[in-house]
Amino acid sequence: MTTTTTATTATEMDNVVLPFLSNPDVALAIASADALTPISEYAKTLAEAAILKQSAEKKSGGIKDLADGRQDMFKVNPLLINIEPGWNCRDFTSPDNIAHVEALAHSIASDGVKEPMTVIWQDNKLVMRNGESRLRAVFYAINHLGVEIPWVPVRTEDRMASDVDQLVNQRLRNSGKPYMPLEDAALFSRLARLGLSPADIAKRFSLSPVRISQLLDLNAGATKPIREMITAGKISAYFASTTIKAEGANAQAALEEAIDYAKERGQDHATPKHAKAAAAKVGSTAKVRFDAKDVKGILKSARIDENEIDETVTLTITKTDWDVLRPMIG
Repeated sequence: MTTTTTATTATEMDNVVLPFLSNPDVALAIASADALTPISEYAKTLAEAAILKQSAEKKSGGIKDLADGRQDMFKVNPLLINIEPGWNCRDFTSPDNIAHVEALAHSIASDGVKEPMTVIWQDNKLVMRNGESRLRAVFYAINHLGVEIPWVPVRTEDRMASDVDQLVNQRLRNSGKPYMPLEDAALFSRLARLGLSPADIAKRFSLSPVRISQLLDLNAGATKPIREMITAGKISAYFASTTIKAEGANAQAALEEAIDYAKERGQDHATPKHAKAAAAKVGSTAKVRFDAKDVKGILKSARIDENEIDETVTLTITKTDWDVLRPMIG
């Protein structure tokens, strides 16, 4: 039988996902603890078949005992594929990923599963290594779209692949839906714990070591509220990472001030400029530094009107830029 990656409760879904979604039922069906549970009558029939297959006499002691098909691609009852908790760095409570899985489910309902999932044979069972979005989409199609999917295509991971190789492949094989920054941060941190340096990780993914270090800092320092700010699109991962590095334990408060400042001006997304403007306000707890680069940026974005008659120049800047500039003037 299938196990789930995370035990996301309905309460957690209410707090994290539902405010950003137009259809809460879809979110619960895809991201909750029941997402990989047989609910429809057809799904329950598949579950019974999976139990029989699992308990049948084993001949080869591998995937061939549970699957049908050729050597390079096997046909497997989806209820026989197990999810190792914590293996996948995907965040299935993210609105983007929920929408992605729902779209996949409708595609699979029409055209079937085109891309094989990748599994390993571990402890006498099939364990997912790549394709959890597709598997969740299959379950959604079966349980909620009324589609009958007796098997899904799977292939086996290279026997010589190490844990590092398998984690690297997890990201490289997700070309259909690239990892989001928080997912990259989680993946790179796991690779770091396995002994890879930022330079090693950067080489594996053709990224800069600086970018890897930023994401490692993000994963280490981002509180749950900061992660929710990023997921909701209120701040960028880069903004969060640089603020964590600059503010330390005060980062969450500084980011909240920036978001509040942006919201007061009718903007849903906060930037470093909002943070600096908010930090300039009386009572701010942020320790944001102001320097010549800030002045240069403000001047470059200002509207300049020259009056040759009285030889004056008028600079027109935004209220946000003025809030940044005013503390420097004194």
